[in-house]
Amino acid sequence: MPLTPGDQLGPYAILALIGRGGMGEVYKAHDPRLRRDVAIKVSHDQFTERFTREARAIASLNHTNVCHLYDVGPNYLVMEFVEGEPLKGPLPLETAIEYAGQILEALGDGLATIPAMVEKIATPKSETVWPATPHRHSSRAARSELH
Repeated sequence: MPLTPGDQLGPYAILALIGRGGMGEVYKAHDPRLRRDVAIKVSHDQFTERFTREARAIASLNHTNVCHLYDVGPNYLVMEFVEGEPLKGPLPLETAIEYAGQILEALGDGLATIPAMVEKIATPKSETVWPATPHRHSSRAARSELH
């Protein structure tokens, strides 16, 4: 059942629906304990053991071009909320190469341990591009929708 602004999911207050994918919805929410906004990806189904392994692999990645995973519930992920625009194409070749390089740099050695995730994560529909900030030296791509 879709959530609406004002609903609670655990300690998180739902603020808005920000995306939909084949597996579920993505919401902007607020974590009152840490006083920050987060992105919550809610699956239509309970998570499987495979999904739990993939969530652990994502959580092990630590790079400025990867959204941080904060929490996992029975059918939801709580991640860093990042303002940005969904990636739309076609992109100029130079831009596509730049973004692909950033994604590969972020995954780095993790590619050896999470090959099944690359197919699910690194797709144009699932990437978000946002401007550089002082602690992030280039645009970065991050997962924005469940597939």
